[in-house]
Amino acid sequence: MKVYRNSKYHRKLILRRTAIVAGGIAIVAALAVIITLVVRPLTPIPTSSPDAAPSSESPLEPEPSQPEDSSLEPIDVSSAEPDPVSSGTDSSATTSSSGDGWTPPAPPEDGPSYTKLYPDLYCPPAEGTYDKENVIFLTFDDGPSPNTDRILDVLKEKGVKATFFVTAQNPSEENMNRMKRIVDEGHTIAIHSYTHDYHQIYASVEAYLDDFYKMYQKIYEVTGVKASIFRFPGGSNTGYNKAIRDEVVAEMTRRGFTFYDWNIDSSDASGNNIAASKLVQHTLSTSEGFNHGIVLMHDLGTKATTADALPEIIDGLCAQGYTFDKLTNDLPSVNFLPKNK
Repeated sequence: MKVYRNSKYHRKLILRRTAIVAGGIAIVAALAVIITLVVRPLTPIPTSSPDAAPSSESPLEPEPSQPEDSSLEPIDVSSAEPDPVSSGTDSSATTSSSGDGWTPPAPPEDGPSYTKLYPDLYCPPAEGTYDKENVIFLTFDDGPSPNTDRILDVLKEKGVKATFFVTAQNPSEENMNRMKRIVDEGHTIAIHSYTHDYHQIYASVEAYLDDFYKMYQKIYEVTGVKASIFRFPGGSNTGYNKAIRDEVVAEMTRRGFTFYDWNIDSSDASGNNIAASKLVQHTLSTSEGFNHGIVLMHDLGTKATTADALPEIIDGLCAQGYTFDKLTNDLPSVNFLPKNK
């Protein structure tokens, strides 16, 4: 009986000592955390838009199939008086390469303050003039998404190059890899927007440049390409950008970037899960007679039927006598600007 009590007392003594040691360790760990938080410098708050999906109050993609004003038709602005710099890039994979010794122009001394923003956001001039005729340019907005893979598979099977106006609405590792695949397979990767939040992007010229530059940097970080062409979210004549559109066009042209709207609409922007047969019919019924036809399509995750319709769209356009190419800044802008601009 005595041995039992001694053993019991011994076990209690060990448990007490263990508890005291554990408590001491916990106190030391807590002090270490507190010291780290006090000593470590605060992380700066980012000034650009966060890596997040667009605001729920922002439309998904209200791109009009026709300009808002019927008098605004897609036009070629190559005859307009040129700005000091036309668009270009340093990647031969998707656009013209920069010339040796090219130097970006200095911002105007008396220009708006936004002309001083992002001094590396410039494109060298295009190296040539696009001289091919009866060409279709397939373009895809709002991706990448899993549908981008399906579209890329079709394009590879058909031997067709296309243009992808990308966003970072969902900057997952899978989608970043899809951006890289676009470039690796020889297509043009171009800027659509970072957030695709119309209210944020079109709040001011500065806000537009902030969003544009963030996507420009993301594309370069992932693919090594400095994109030289872009498309306005919603098109150049969307009601969201009326207050700043002309200033943005002038500033982006001054910096050497070229933007493109479209003159053939697949109609996939009008809803989700539209029957593939309707997309084929709408595209082919509006595609004849163009020297340079730019087709609006989407590779967003909600546009699976666009990928379904693509093989028949390509075959139908071939039957109309077209060849296919990707957009480069050698092709003058085709857009919805008023003809007197």
